[in-house]
Amino acid sequence: MIAGFTGIGPSRDPIDPELGELDTIAVDPSMWRCGIGRTLMTTAINCLMADGYREAVLWTLAGYQQGKHFYESMGWRLDGATWDEGRRIRYWHCLNS
Repeated sequence: MIAGFTGIGPSRDPIDPELGELDTIAVDPSMWRCGIGRTLMTTAINCLMADGYREAVLWTLAGYQQGKHFYESMGWRLDGATWDEGRRIRYWHCLNS
């Protein structure tokens, strides 16, 4: 059974070779609140830093309150950018602090 996975790479929006992106993080709902998401996020952030990125972004659905609380608890901050007519919002994370 796969409990969760994550994906990272260079930022796709904005395109900036010095900006990383968390493009995917998913945990099986039956495994929520077991620390898997926190472990995946920590690993993703560490990998982005190892890849030389100083900052990273992630896009998520607007109104996704569970995601909002999780991302903010992991140090991500809304930066005001939207996409897809406001259906998606962007979070920003400073990786070198």
